Amino acid sequence: MPPFDLNGMSDEQQLGLVEARQAYTSAGGVLDEFAVPFLVRFLIKHDWTLPKAIKQLKATAKWRAESGADGIRANMRTDVLRFVDFPHALAMTRCVWFLPLHGRSFNGDLVSYQFVGSLDLTTWFKEMSDADFYHFNLHLLENALLLADRLSAQTGKLVRYSIVYDSFGMGMRHASARLVKRMTPTLPLPDLYYPELVGCVVLSNAPWAMHVLWGMLRHFISKELQERVLIVSAKETTETLRTRLQPVQHIPKLMAGGEAACMPAGDARSCGFDTLDAEQLQSMLVHSQPTATGGEPTGYRMCDAAQ
Repeated sequence: MPPFDLNGMSDEQQLGLVEARQAYTSAGGVLDEFAVPFLVRFLIKHDWTLPKAIKQLKATAKWRAESGADGIRANMRTDVLRFVDFPHALAMTRCVWFLPLHGRSFNGDLVSYQFVGSLDLTTWFKEMSDADFYHFNLHLLENALLLADRLSAQTGKLVRYSIVYDSFGMGMRHASARLVKRMTPTLPLPDLYYPELVGCVVLSNAPWAMHVLWGMLRHFISKELQERVLIVSAKETTETLRTRLQPVQHIPKLMAGGEAACMPAGDARSCGFDTLDAEQLQSMLVHSQPTATGGEPTGYRMCDAAQ
C-alpha cells in the first residue's frame, strides 16, 4: 500500500485534523512544527473515526507528559540528543550488532537492523537493568517518530519505521524467560502511543528458536501489528530484503546479499556516530564479529572517516 498523501487530504479529513489538534492540545499535548504527520497517524489508525482517535490522543498526551517523552523529543529536535547520547546506547552497541538507521525502504520508510543472534546475553544483563532497557527503548521510539515525522513533512508522504531483526546464530538461549520479561514492557508502546509508526518488521534468517520467541512475544502487540511481521527463512532472506524492503546498495554487507560497507553518511551523522573517536567505534560489536552468514568480518563500519 502506498504511503498516505499528506498533501491530498479531503476537506473532511482536514476538518478531522483540526479537531484532533484541538483535542490533543486541550488535553495538555505538546505539538511542534511536525504536528500534521504526528496527528494523522492517530487518525489513520482509527480510519478517521474521530471519537476513537481523540480518546487515544488524550491518553497519549497524558502519557507523554508523565513519561518524559515530550522532553526527549524537544531535545532531539535541537540535536542536543542523538542516538549516541541516549542512555545506554553505546552499551547496547557493545552487546549486539545494531544499526539504528540504514537507508530507506522502497516506499520511503526509515529502516533499521538488529542482529538478534549476535546478542551477548551475559554482557547485556550485566550492563543494563530492565528499567535501563525500557528507558533506552523509549528514546529509540521517540527518535524514530521524530525522524519519521520530519521526513513526512519534507516529502508530503507519511513515513514509517521498518525494522529487520536478523536471527542468524540465534538459539534457544535467546528465548529465555528472562529475556521475554525484559522485552514485554516495551512491546505495547507502539500500539498505545505510537500508532502508524511501525511499517514492516522482518524476522530474517529465522530458525526454530525465533518462531518460539515470536510465539511468546506476539501476544503483547495488536493483531494489526502482528500482521506487519514477516518471518522468513535463511533461504528466503536475501530475495525478500532485495525485493520487498530496500535497494541492495542500502542493505548492509552484514546481511547475505547486502552491498553497503558502511552506514549511509547522513544516517551516521543523524545518529552521531561521526562524533565518536576510533576507540569508541571499535568497541562496537559490529566491528569485531563475523557476518550474519557466519563468515569472516566484512570490514563493515558504522562510520567511515572518508565520508
